[in-house]
Amino acid sequence: MANHTTSTLSLMSSATEAREGYMYITPNEGYVVSASDFAVSGDEPTLTTSLADTTTAGTIGNKVKITVTLTNYAATADGVINLTISDSTVLYVETVDVPISLTIPSELDSNTDGVSVDIVNGTLANGLTETSGVITGDITTDTENLNDLIYIVDIETTVNAENSSGADIDTYLTDIGTLVPEDSPYEFELTGTTTESDITKEGYGSVISYTESVYLDIRQNQQEYLAPSGSGEYTLKSRAKFKESVSVTTKYVDSVEVGSTLINNQGETKTIKVYGDAGALFTLFWGPVGGSQPGQSLSIPPNEKFNTGKGLRVRTIEVDSTSANKAYELWLVAGANTSLKPNVPSATAKTTFNQYINPTLTMTTSTSDTGATWSLPADITYTGRPLVAGTDIDYLRGVDSVFDIEYNMTNASANMLLIKNPTSADWSVNPNDSTKTVLLFTNMSTTVDGPTGTVKATVRIVNWGSADTTYTLDLDNLIEEPGS
Repeated sequence: MANHTTSTLSLMSSATEAREGYMYITPNEGYVVSASDFAVSGDEPTLTTSLADTTTAGTIGNKVKITVTLTNYAATADGVINLTISDSTVLYVETVDVPISLTIPSELDSNTDGVSVDIVNGTLANGLTETSGVITGDITTDTENLNDLIYIVDIETTVNAENSSGADIDTYLTDIGTLVPEDSPYEFELTGTTTESDITKEGYGSVISYTESVYLDIRQNQQEYLAPSGSGEYTLKSRAKFKESVSVTTKYVDSVEVGSTLINNQGETKTIKVYGDAGALFTLFWGPVGGSQPGQSLSIPPNEKFNTGKGLRVRTIEVDSTSANKAYELWLVAGANTSLKPNVPSATAKTTFNQYINPTLTMTTSTSDTGATWSLPADITYTGRPLVAGTDIDYLRGVDSVFDIEYNMTNASANMLLIKNPTSADWSVNPNDSTKTVLLFTNMSTTVDGPTGTVKATVRIVNWGSADTTYTLDLDNLIEEPGS
């Protein structure tokens, strides 16, 4: 069973133009999706698709956007084109980066009492590096495993029993045990036993080595050596606790609800909802793109409607009316002991809001016949609403989705000649990009009655764009003046 849902898409077919629309793959709760993990195929050769992530691949909140394009697809009736989509959702596992800063105590390395401490080659955990006995980096681990010890590295300690002072083994071991002052953050102990009666001679000329593993214990906020067992006749034990600071995030901003990213040109009140752990701190920035974006420091209060420890912060933003297109940005910065989940808008992934004025549609005509004695008809102009689909236009007051047009040209000196009826290809559009208003032409005809030529068509608005759009009808292909 697929662990995601896929939306459906309705497109108006065209035998002469490409039609584009979008479908979205949404993972079920507890799963995440990435565009790179999916493949889409269809049984219609004129159909092409492309996939993209809406936020960050493989993170909570990301969807896969499928762009579907039908090129010159002629349909005589409503129909269905089936797409085959692979099922590649994966179970979401929350991780956290744990910073490591561990220094091997210099008192234990190459000292005059014959102790050498070395990192065993190739045993550093992923994400860590070591330089001159200092280990630094981040270890990525599942958040649910933070109560377990996290492996860092293996350390090999070599003890030369024939030490420089020539002391007996008991004295030597006692001296090693007091190398580090009692007020040091490190604690190191060596103890030895022997079955020989003459302890002053036992162990001379021998080298004892042992390997121990270093782990991080977040629960105790300490890095610790686990006690190993040594080789030879002696049992060697060590404990070194590194009480250096370990920064572990304890609170999260889980998600941000912004509603529509399209702002009414008459102005409106935007409501921003920030969800997460109660007590999480963050600064919210809002302002025009490229302009001043002041921040407001906020915290998430507890909310009894959510699980224990969770809450919601609501922020309202007043946006004024505008007479020109504007764009705004929203993003957050985590405060102390707080981290943002991957789907929360940050300084590198700001949410953009657009405020468009009502776009206009101008329908005009053109001719390259400089000797014609007839004049071009007046332009036809309509005002729409930005980014509204044709299926929703009829619900808007004062905006029609279907209308008829008629152009009349009169030649004062001769009868007009008919060339052909118009097709969609006789119209050119500017701008020819994603901001344009898209039209569908039907019932097109050209008639000639003596000196008068008439062009008619029914126009259906597929969707309004965000920019003023001009459709130009080339009359040279439809009618002509005798002798011109």
